[in-house]
Amino acid sequence: MVNPTFSESHGINNNDDIVGDYPYIVDNQPAHIGYLLTGDGANSFQFPGTRYTYAFGTDDADDVVGYNVDAGGFRHGFLLSGGQFTSIDVPDAAETQAYGINNAGTIVGFYRDADQRAHGFVLAVNGTSPD
Repeated sequence: MVNPTFSESHGINNNDDIVGDYPYIVDNQPAHIGYLLTGDGANSFQFPGTRYTYAFGTDDADDVVGYNVDAGGFRHGFLLSGGQFTSIDVPDAAETQAYGINNAGTIVGFYRDADQRAHGFVLAVNGTSPD
């Protein structure tokens, strides 16, 4: 981990592994990085191409969900599994944020539509999402 001034913990799984994030400065600019704290230590991660990564949920396999902020300020959900990031964006949403994942791989979160109304979503294991 980069020596943060503080960190925030947002989720814990049945193995007592904890996810969260912390702020830091790079090139005199603010940024945020996610982390997963396990019995083996802390692993930091950053969604590729972004300065802001926030981690909120983890399952017992240490898959992590959260959101990142792109250069335009838009928020996009993500899944980090096996060292690989997958974007999670509800179609036609102005923003998507993932907050939880269970051991079956079902992801929950919320999104804002074009009129800025907030909606919850459930992304099932097979990648489908109910209305």
